[in-house]
Amino acid sequence: MPIEWVKREGAMIVLFVLTLAGGAYGAMNGLNGLTVVIGIMAFLIVLVIGLTRPKMTPYIIVFFTVFDRDLHLSGPVQLTSLTIVLFLLAPGFLRVIMTGKAVPRFARVGIWMLIFGLIVASLASAQPDLAWAGLVRWVPALIMIMGVGSLCITEEGMSRRVANALVYGGAVCGAFGILQRSGRYWLVGPPYAPDVTDSTFGYYTNFANFEALAAVVGVSLIISGLRLRRRLPLLITASTLLCVYMVATSYSRGAVGLVAVGLLVILLKELARPFRFFVVVGLLSLMGWLVVQLAPAELLAELIGKFTSSQNGDIVRSQLQAGGLQMLAKSPLGIGFNNFSALISSGDIYSTLALAHSHNTFVQMGLDAGWLGGAGFLILVVGAFWRAFRSKGGVVAVGFGAALAGFLVQVSQDYFFFEEASLVAFGLLVAGSVAGLRQKRTVEGDSLGTSDDSIGDISGKVGLRGDRTSEAGRASKLGPVYRDYAGQLRSRSSNKENAKSVPLTSDLRPGRR
Repeated sequence: MPIEWVKREGAMIVLFVLTLAGGAYGAMNGLNGLTVVIGIMAFLIVLVIGLTRPKMTPYIIVFFTVFDRDLHLSGPVQLTSLTIVLFLLAPGFLRVIMTGKAVPRFARVGIWMLIFGLIVASLASAQPDLAWAGLVRWVPALIMIMGVGSLCITEEGMSRRVANALVYGGAVCGAFGILQRSGRYWLVGPPYAPDVTDSTFGYYTNFANFEALAAVVGVSLIISGLRLRRRLPLLITASTLLCVYMVATSYSRGAVGLVAVGLLVILLKELARPFRFFVVVGLLSLMGWLVVQLAPAELLAELIGKFTSSQNGDIVRSQLQAGGLQMLAKSPLGIGFNNFSALISSGDIYSTLALAHSHNTFVQMGLDAGWLGGAGFLILVVGAFWRAFRSKGGVVAVGFGAALAGFLVQVSQDYFFFEEASLVAFGLLVAGSVAGLRQKRTVEGDSLGTSDDSIGDISGKVGLRGDRTSEAGRASKLGPVYRDYAGQLRSRSSNKENAKSVPLTSDLRPGRR
């Protein structure tokens, strides 16, 4: 987080932190009335930030993703604090979307197909109250994807802010997981089962999934730091190591697979640069060795055992997946959000355990939003990955795409969107991936690359044509990234004018001594 940014936004940051601290104090001491008042103040501050400081929104979103809390309300709509935050940020995001008009067409098409599919499935659902509740959760998350994605495309450095927020959030969540594992239940409470760690999430695989995607994005930030500054970014490196450590000790095979696939995608992208490829391989090997040395041997042995031996849950998973495919073939309009367990209870689907999902996100999206919404989901995620993988300037953008690829592999055997925090974390991955090929601004017809990883060197990206002074004026309007370059242009122009004003004597004229 740049020092200048902290100074500029210091008042808003301090106000927000003090408000949250007061709310936490009130909650821990049972001051219910004060807690409600402070909570309302915090939400109002979030609304103001969304409208006036959109660049701060990634940190706000990740904060509430890590510390999401259920709001115990009557009725079928079970809201969380994160859902309220997304609704409050939605007006600011909508203004960004409409003014920037930078969201790629495939993302707009996929999101609208998903929204219409959820609406149709809710109308056709046997339990419409649950289905409409799902729509209420999905819509602000989809607005967030378009809003954050648009900011990442149009605002310099926004992708890096989102990436930093995810990695730091993963580190904070991992630290609370370590406290929880050691029996210290401050703020997070005990896990739902004694032999797992779920930290601030509601289920251990959701927690491990968040740590895994943060780890992959963190690796891309480390590579980017080495590439731009020729030094190791220590805070990001430490945070990434903590995330990898929590994945290795989480008992989640899917999270390990996410990290493996994500790192493979990053390495494939680096194959074109042999020297950097071997540097990245050496860095990843060192990180892996450190994690193995630090992790308890019994935890690693149990994780390895999950890969080498069959698990009882695999039988239930295969039953749920088969039943989900069977129901998807018979339900082109969908069954509605959170209606899957009712089909098991009624006997329409056979499974020894009535879970709320089919253990396959692609099938479950087709059930929740119909074939239309399922197709929209595929268009959105495949298009986002391809856009990030084709990124020619940004290691961070590739990191988002790599984490998204690993996520898609993991969710072919699982489903996480029953928890709002996991849905939002997925949305941030998509938003960062959508910005993979950033918009290019032009000066006199010459393109200027604006990826986060190209800001260290813009030589050769501005074609100099015509008058250097007017060229410098146009370059300075493009933002702080080009101001130093604009100053150089003005300096060269000034020197040239001074040289013209000096009378040339016979001794100074070319060709004469």
